[in-house]
Amino acid sequence: MVSADSLSIEAGGSDSYTMALATEPMGEVAVSISGGEGSGVTAAPTHLTFSEGNWDRPQSVAIRVAETSPAMGAPVTLSHTASGADYGGLTADVVVNVSADVVAKEAKKVWHLRLGRTVSHQMVDALQDRLAARPAAGLQVTVAGEAITDAPPLVENQGILSKALGFETVSPEALVESSSFNPSSG
Repeated sequence: MVSADSLSIEAGGSDSYTMALATEPMGEVAVSISGGEGSGVTAAPTHLTFSEGNWDRPQSVAIRVAETSPAMGAPVTLSHTASGADYGGLTADVVVNVSADVVAKEAKKVWHLRLGRTVSHQMVDALQDRLAARPAAGLQVTVAGEAITDAPPLVENQGILSKALGFETVSPEALVESSSFNPSSG
């Protein structure tokens, strides 16, 4: 007796089911599990043995689906064939449905990349606008330990730009501790 007649598993995922006999056999019963060849769906173990001592104790069968399963979106049937004692010739099937959620995951990755690119472009534009303006007379601005001067921003302010754009790593603590906006006393 198989505990499930079907499973739904994402590509790259796994699941399991159990199997036990419905009645005590008169001798040893061997169950072979086959099917799924070339589909990326594998079962382990592929052979189970039941006897008078363990016939009613469920034995687990693990199912793994390859990350790039050719069965994407299609059912794969695993056949269970019993041999021996009074169970000889009995069969049972478990259908594994391989879900196509990988497509949704890839779409999310692309969306995250686009969002990241858009946000970074907006940040660069905002920083360029802020750094293009010359500081007001008497104002000293230091960000992440780099003074923003009144020189052309891409010449003298390369240090702050490289930190702001991520070319140099700056911890949040260093950013806060090494930044100031003070009027000069000059």
